[in-house]
Amino acid sequence: MHTEDAQTKQMFLCVIAVLFLLSAVIVYPVMFIKELDGYRVKFNITQWYFSWSYGIAWGAAIFLFGSAVLLAIGKETASIEYREKPKPYSRN
Repeated sequence: MHTEDAQTKQMFLCVIAVLFLLSAVIVYPVMFIKELDGYRVKFNITQWYFSWSYGIAWGAAIFLFGSAVLLAIGKETASIEYREKPKPYSRN
């Protein structure tokens, strides 16, 4: 497999992961609030808060999207390898 093909595949998979994560982060609260409407009257719930893990999921989606963008930008650049010259052996 060529390097360009691998980078394209990684970028594609990263974009797919972002789409799945965004769909989960958006659909979860909508369906949860829809289900919670029946319990609000029964248990007298006035407010509901999502935990910190919901914020972590949004942060993961943002970072995953950023990594997909960086994969797309860095596709054409070739890596350059730098090596140090070995020092000549000297006796003192």
